[in-house]
Amino acid sequence: LWLKPQVLEAQCISCGLCLEACPTSVLEMVDLPNTLRPDLADQSRLVARLKDAPNCIGCSFCQATCPVGAIEMQEGPQG
Repeated sequence: LWLKPQVLEAQCISCGLCLEACPTSVLEMVDLPNTLRPDLADQSRLVARLKDAPNCIGCSFCQATCPVGAIEMQEGPQG
């Protein structure tokens, strides 16, 4: 089993530090509907997401770099 990043979308602050830390560029920022703030429901918000799981090496750099602890490493199958 490999460790893979799981982004806690409600905690992500869209800083992009995880993307910069990733040596294999397997993370991306995606637009999601803003369900956290009803007053901003018509606006989207950016959150980090794993886009290329097979190429993730499980280094945990993304998790270590996240200033708000929005990334957890979870076990998953290799590739």
